[in-house]
Amino acid sequence: AKNMICFINDKKVDIIYQEKRCTSYNISYEIKKLKKRRAKNKSLWLFADMPFRADDNAEHLYRYVMKNYPEKNIAFVLRKNSHDYKRLKKEGFKLVDPKSFKFKYLVFKADKLISSHIERYFFEALGENTLKTKDFVFLQHGITQNDLSSWLNQRKIDLFITGMQDEYDSIAGDFNRYKFTPKEVKLTGFPRWDALLKNNQINTKQIIIMPTWREYIVGSYSKKLMKRRFNPKFYESEYFYRWDSFLHSKKLQELHEKYDYKIVFSPHPQIRPYLEGFNLPNYIIIPSVEMSMQKLFCESSLMITDYSSVAFEMAVLKKPVIYYQFDKDELFAKHTYTQGYFDYNKDGFGIVVLDIDNLLYELKMKLQNHSFKNNFLTPKANSLEKVTQAILFI
Repeated sequence: AKNMICFINDKKVDIIYQEKRCTSYNISYEIKKLKKRRAKNKSLWLFADMPFRADDNAEHLYRYVMKNYPEKNIAFVLRKNSHDYKRLKKEGFKLVDPKSFKFKYLVFKADKLISSHIERYFFEALGENTLKTKDFVFLQHGITQNDLSSWLNQRKIDLFITGMQDEYDSIAGDFNRYKFTPKEVKLTGFPRWDALLKNNQINTKQIIIMPTWREYIVGSYSKKLMKRRFNPKFYESEYFYRWDSFLHSKKLQELHEKYDYKIVFSPHPQIRPYLEGFNLPNYIIIPSVEMSMQKLFCESSLMITDYSSVAFEMAVLKKPVIYYQFDKDELFAKHTYTQGYFDYNKDGFGIVVLDIDNLLYELKMKLQNHSFKNNFLTPKANSLEKVTQAILFI
């Protein structure tokens, strides 16, 4: 019931609330007003990357705010069993487990929820109206290179951070499918890019292989587990067959031995539960979950991916990419996005190949000619401060 009605000795009596006499009291309405008032008065910024992992834009921005705006009341959401928990705790991060009551309390108190991902555990922590009285800041996990309008238009986003001009124009410009405007969308660069550029290494002999995931070959999402269920049919997919064939190819091993390059395989987090089934050769390195993604980018000289936006990290570092796209039509028909402004053949940071033979050939050419320079993307400077200022002016 939304309204409260009082009876004394079976007789209905008036209610006096805030010096006003009434016959009933709308509890739901008053609670909503209370939530709004308390949330805005608290001025708490609540940050999050993924529930099980940090090491993304939210972590980098939190660290910057903690050091440069010590007067700000901030907290960071992370599971206690995360490999990042002790590291961030030691650094002075104020951490809260998303499974705890304190997390819901802080969501209730917060006036700004700041995240690199859009996850229901966060933006619906108090129900579907969680964001009604709060500002949601979407830092993004990577450059939006494909059309995510059908998904993002469903969300309340008060500040939408972008990293490059074409991306910004595709979301906030005229004649696109997004509901967002220049009021919400800001071109600042990503918080993690400041550190990425600072820690870059050149002339390294390491190749990073980072394919993205496919929604239609992994399990369905479990709210209880806060992750996707395991799908044993994954190993019957073309995705598994193609990448497994490449990783087990004799030619790849020959290139590794001839040119003395480390080969690192680090697929999307949604693919990690299936790594055991790849049964990779000993010379291929699988980085631990504790390994920083930024460290992998900085220490690598070349990336092999399919459609992943991590390619932009290499472009920021002026390092080339080879795109292995064997399932383009199926991906854009079944995955969580459709093709957007970004044309991999025209706009990409390296050549696009469709089969394993061409992939191995292009890799050989790169190693043989030592052609690792790239001039595709010049990131915005001082992204951390620009993002912070954008949040302050919401």
